[in-house]
Amino acid sequence: MRVLLPVLLFVLGGCATGPWPRVEKVGARSALMVPWVELSAGKEARPVVVMGVVHVAEPAFFAEVRDATQRCALVLVEGVAPKSSAFEAPLARYERALEELAEALGVVAQHRVLEPRSWWRNADISEEEFARDVDIDAVTMATRADTALLRAEVSIDAARARFVRGLVAAASDDGFLIETRNAAALRALPVDGVGRVGLVYGAHHVPDLVARLEARGYSVTNTKWIPVMTYAESSSTLR
Repeated sequence: MRVLLPVLLFVLGGCATGPWPRVEKVGARSALMVPWVELSAGKEARPVVVMGVVHVAEPAFFAEVRDATQRCALVLVEGVAPKSSAFEAPLARYERALEELAEALGVVAQHRVLEPRSWWRNADISEEEFARDVDIDAVTMATRADTALLRAEVSIDAARARFVRGLVAAASDDGFLIETRNAAALRALPVDGVGRVGLVYGAHHVPDLVARLEARGYSVTNTKWIPVMTYAESSSTLR
């Protein structure tokens, strides 16, 4: 069985240590959970919270992200900004494929519902850097192929269960997708100022981001697990 690997490595990536996204029971249902890690380096540095996200999720998850960013003075957000907003630009085509994936899962795409705020800053590599290492059109085609597999499932629950199995299993030591982009994120981290800084990045970026912050003298003060989507492990309910 394919496990959505091209899609997951593109939007999440992975690294060698945790915390990873995981599955927990919530009542009679299962829930995909992502880590949010709070760190501090004492009075001389601004506190940081690394908020792992999945770019397709239930609206309640993105509402929780919005609420959490309200409590930050600055938010650094993942996102390769396209040079062109034209309908046929490669990243625009990929975003449309991501919307189709979200529809197959009965959820929403992040770029549709998570509107940037004035205190948010993009913290990612450039489109030129990204395009040198990633064939965006190939990833778009893989996303659509995986979406077709999810649509073939007998229910939304079954589609979500399949998606989550692939996501939790995805673990790539891709130096470009993870390390290069995380380094870009932390280059944007301010060394002065006041107030909490939020880092909103794909959930599989979290372990490497936390390790890099610890190398700078930060210590983890708290880890919370946030539900992304829920599903029944076995279901014959038709869509």
